[in-house]
Amino acid sequence: MRFSKNSQLRDRRFAFTLVELLVVIAIIGVLIALLLPAVQQAREAARRMQCVNRMKQVGLALHTYHDAYSAFPALQMQVQPTRPAGFAALLPYLEQTAIYDDMTSASPPYGANDWNPTHQNTTISEFACPSDPNWGSRAGVSGRQPRSYHLSVGDSIRNNHTTSSSKRGMFVPLENRTFADLSDGTSNSFAVSEVVIGPNSVTRFLKGNVAVTPGINTNPSSPADCWAARGSNGLVASAVEVTAESYVHRAPGSRWAEGRVFFTGFSSVLPPNSPRCTIAHNDGTWGIWTPSSFHTGGVNVGFADGSVHFISETIDAGNPTATEAASGPSPYGVWGALGSINGGETQSEF
Repeated sequence: MRFSKNSQLRDRRFAFTLVELLVVIAIIGVLIALLLPAVQQAREAARRMQCVNRMKQVGLALHTYHDAYSAFPALQMQVQPTRPAGFAALLPYLEQTAIYDDMTSASPPYGANDWNPTHQNTTISEFACPSDPNWGSRAGVSGRQPRSYHLSVGDSIRNNHTTSSSKRGMFVPLENRTFADLSDGTSNSFAVSEVVIGPNSVTRFLKGNVAVTPGINTNPSSPADCWAARGSNGLVASAVEVTAESYVHRAPGSRWAEGRVFFTGFSSVLPPNSPRCTIAHNDGTWGIWTPSSFHTGGVNVGFADGSVHFISETIDAGNPTATEAASGPSPYGVWGALGSINGGETQSEF
């Protein structure tokens, strides 16, 4: 068979050389590298919006609960042994009535009998911020399910088991606030924030961890030692211990139904994404319960009026070495003022 010169040229014209193939692959790689961050940002934006929407649902549930009982639920609604969190009381208003009825079948709200703790290991998706990868890793660990959202205990350095004499926050153990208690106004009072759930193993990451800083329970208390627990590269400072003892059971947000502030509260003492500290290796001690998130640059916080705002980690937080206030304006700047419900401050910008 004979080939014409034109057919030979045509065959060469439509063939790829190795160099051309490598150039095409390189161009495709560059395009993927350019598009991947945009895709990741779009996905994170969607997760962040879902996190905000779920927080708004919690805020609406708080209002509906107040309509029904003329008060908000307590941070911790009963004492030992079950210590139910105020979040458990919100279940009927989050389309979880069946779980609520089973938990309270032997005891009405604020009753003397223990709540049924069986549902500690029931997943409540309304309490999950999808931006937190630790939500999935902790699910079912040690017979308990996690929760991304925490209730505000104000600008106080708080103990878990007792009510605070200063009562600076919207939520305290074993007591119920009302709208009348929020003298600073609902639009100037924190209600709920996100907190990174602790991992199911011992790490030194700042987010999701708890630093052991015994000095924060001096009288009067100061957050100075907790502030000093900041290390480099998103870690707890190397000289500071973390709550390693039985860690699988003792991590922020690791028990959705547990009412002690270690698992359920957040404080507006140190700015968002700062250290979260306690005085000892257990979950029943004094502490500074700083909120945190994996959103870049800050956290979402729900206010008592039901609105949700993104609060920058660079918000004015006053003096991180100042002693806490028993009354009057907060020493922790705009951040502390928004946590206190009766400090006499009004904040129009934050």
